[in-house]
Amino acid sequence: MKEKTKYETLRVIKELSQRHRKGPSLREIGDGLGLNGESVVLYRVRMLEKDGLLSRLPQKRRSIRLTAKGREYLAINHVPEACLKGLITHFNRLLEELRAVVGEARELGLTAGEGGVP
Repeated sequence: MKEKTKYETLRVIKELSQRHRKGPSLREIGDGLGLNGESVVLYRVRMLEKDGLLSRLPQKRRSIRLTAKGREYLAINHVPEACLKGLITHFNRLLEELRAVVGEARELGLTAGEGGVP
């Protein structure tokens, strides 16, 4: 299983467990991941269980839980690559806007003492 898939599945399970204060159903996990088929979710859950990141009781609904290893995995991998790329893009846009504002302030003759512009 790809790391991004593993991370997203664990994240959704953690969020649902915290929100509802009980283990999520396969359908809830699927909805959280944008998946329609419970078989895909069950496959992921089984793989995560095999890796020791989840535990569950067979044939018992809402028994899916993150293990200590699963919680540690989420803590270590808390910012997926896609999020980092998005944050960098957002930061660059903000930086461009800030530079434009500073340039306009300078054109107006504002200084650090008058308007807080360096």
